[in-house]
Amino acid sequence: MATELPVELDFVKDDEASSERMNRAMLFLYLLARAAASVKPDYERAIREIQAIGLERLNEVLSPIFLETQALAIEMQSTRDYWVQGNILSDLRTELLGALSDAVEPVAGDVETLTDAVATLQASAGSDVARLTRLENDRWFINHG
Repeated sequence: MATELPVELDFVKDDEASSERMNRAMLFLYLLARAAASVKPDYERAIREIQAIGLERLNEVLSPIFLETQALAIEMQSTRDYWVQGNILSDLRTELLGALSDAVEPVAGDVETLTDAVATLQASAGSDVARLTRLENDRWFINHG
């Protein structure tokens, strides 16, 4: 037993049952019962602490993911706005004409070099046409999808 009776209240050692002794025993038992009742665990506080720890850990994990997702959403919106409102084909045409000018200008007098430059441009034009087609398809999908 965790708590033992005082010697004068131990009925195993002394079985006298006077009213004074019984009153002392009852008072001791009453005080012992009150002390035990006041030491009950606070389950609600423990649950609140566990919930707070769980929410804190969720916040540590989910906050960076949320912020990254939010940044990606903003980036995607600006890309969509550029595709819908911008003139992508005009920008690409300007870029291609600039590349063509840069390729043709240094070799204007040299036919063989010019032929090689045209072949190079034709090879890159095929990939540029494919790129233009993909861009136009993507733009159609954004506008109609």
